[in-house]
Amino acid sequence: MVTTAQQSYQESVELAVEAEKLGVDGAWFRVHHFADQIGTPYPLMAAIAAKTSRIEIGTGVVDMRYENPYMMAENVMSTDVLSQNRVQLASVAGLRSRSKTAGSIGAMIIVKRKLKTSPVSAH
Repeated sequence: MVTTAQQSYQESVELAVEAEKLGVDGAWFRVHHFADQIGTPYPLMAAIAAKTSRIEIGTGVVDMRYENPYMMAENVMSTDVLSQNRVQLASVAGLRSRSKTAGSIGAMIIVKRKLKTSPVSAH
């Protein structure tokens, strides 16, 4: 049973390394801000990238209602550079109120534009 953030990160890296050895195609991690174990997946994804060479590394569905689109785009791009273009990103606008959903869709557009106009290769 995982009881600390440190243990959660270490076991996640070890699991991804072993999964790659077994031929698994990818490892995806959820985003739950302020969780006891892993709140943001980007540092974890970068750590996995440093210890693997082939496996795709991605997020579970990111709810854009709770994200700063510029910060998220920078985190995704930095992690993608460190992983040599192995990052997979999943996002959703959210389904609650119309005003929040409209803002979330705008945030998703900002992330997509930032990824497209970055000097970093985005796929």
